[in-house]
Amino acid sequence: MRIKKLLLTVLAVVAIERFCYVQTAGFRLGKIHSDFVYEAGYPQQEEKKPEVLNRPFKFLGSGVQCYAFLSQDGTTVLKVFKHYHNFPIEGFWKKLPLPPLLQQWRAHLLERRVKRLQSIFSSCELAYNEYRQESGTLFLHLQPTNTLKQTLTLIDKLGIAHQVDLDTTAFVLQKKVEMLPEKMKNLQKKGDLEGIRECLSSLSVLIDERCKKGITNSDLRLERNIGFIGARAVEIDLGSFQKMRITEREQEIEREQQVVKRFLQKNYPKYVEEKAL
Repeated sequence: MRIKKLLLTVLAVVAIERFCYVQTAGFRLGKIHSDFVYEAGYPQQEEKKPEVLNRPFKFLGSGVQCYAFLSQDGTTVLKVFKHYHNFPIEGFWKKLPLPPLLQQWRAHLLERRVKRLQSIFSSCELAYNEYRQESGTLFLHLQPTNTLKQTLTLIDKLGIAHQVDLDTTAFVLQKKVEMLPEKMKNLQKKGDLEGIRECLSSLSVLIDERCKKGITNSDLRLERNIGFIGARAVEIDLGSFQKMRITEREQEIEREQQVVKRFLQKNYPKYVEEKAL
């Protein structure tokens, strides 16, 4: 009987935790802060803080690397980085005394997590400095500062307002886009064949131009990572960009071109056959 009660209690706790997670998409302030400090690869420039940060942002969605919030005027997306899954990078877990074998395990895990975050931040920095317009990036804040001097209001999925110190929070601002699947559906509903051709052509040009800049995307999932501003294609996932190695450049360009070709042939064969691209 006791075991049954214990089991029911555990199930109830798990169910409540899952319910809360779904209702909030897992967001809470503790998940967007850590003591990780990014080692910048580009000279840091002090740029004017965008006016849009003076107004609240409302919860938009949750991805693998970030929580996204939408500005009041619907034009700008603010992304704050997830740190909670980077245990044991911070605080107590970093310093907890452990037996030698577990210390080794923790050190190895810590090294991997730091490397992962360094890679994500480095990718964002690359996009901002060398691929800004094509990625819709407006403003980047990856290291602690004392220049923004502002608290930003983030409104979560439940409508609860949270106050965030911008100087101590890593975030990026991007232009709001219409995602590729929605864009195509809307154009198809309107029967706008020319608009579809123009958008698909812009997508192909976007990837080609990035490759010409010597930048590769290791996570080229077009249906999830491509959006449009008007008819102009934009790559919105900032966490997977890397500089191509000279020796692998031709191979990487071919790989990405094949990804685009297969995607178009699978999802929009009519427009490929019509030589819209």
